Amino acid sequence: MNLIWHIIKKDFSHNRLVIFWWAASGILVELSPADFVRGTWTEHGYLIVCLLTCYVLPVGLIASIYQEDHMVDSDGFLRTRPISPCRLLAAKLGLVWTLFVIAPLLLLLIERMVTPVTSRAPGLGTIGLNLTFVVLVLSAVAAWCKNLSRYFLALLTGIFFFGLSRMAFSSLIEATPLGLRALLRQTNSALITVVFSGFWAAALYNIYYRRRLLVAVSLMVIGLIGTTLMGDFLTTPLPR
Repeated sequence: MNLIWHIIKKDFSHNRLVIFWWAASGILVELSPADFVRGTWTEHGYLIVCLLTCYVLPVGLIASIYQEDHMVDSDGFLRTRPISPCRLLAAKLGLVWTLFVIAPLLLLLIERMVTPVTSRAPGLGTIGLNLTFVVLVLSAVAAWCKNLSRYFLALLTGIFFFGLSRMAFSSLIEATPLGLRALLRQTNSALITVVFSGFWAAALYNIYYRRRLLVAVSLMVIGLIGTTLMGDFLTTPLPR
């Protein structure tokens, strides 16, 4: 346990300036009195900068945390340090989960206790599942890549194929019987998120425990395609 805590403190210390910058931008967004409807151009620019910082910085931060002790190079961390894959992964997941799942949920909980929430606002459970899924996706890609350049290249490639998949699945969805489409739309979207989160969690397991990178990549591809397909079925309107 001491070794896990040591790695968490070390990763936090190495990234503390960026973490504080990200946290400050998120707090400023929540506390800002400006809005996009009645605000001035200066307020709009201020909000845009804070929003970009709040949502874009975690993408690079997660990669920095995982690649601090990379697993895929020939001189990987485990070859020179007395730590098991279980402890190393627990330390990495513990830090990113605390920063990017637990902390945002606590902030949202405090905000909802202070201000009234509309009935259309998603519940904290749904937001937590979505944040967990995003963290798993970014964690698996970051652990699989050796450096930030390959990491961002992999993300851009995934986004590109995500768009191609949506185009390819559009004809498949139209050819699917209406009854099946209606059944899929009635399926709990939270269950779909949990199922495909399992593929990204399995990819992380193969990277840290099995060291089978091709298996990890295959699982990530299945997770990407499956998420795209189910998302299309859930968002494509049914014919009247």
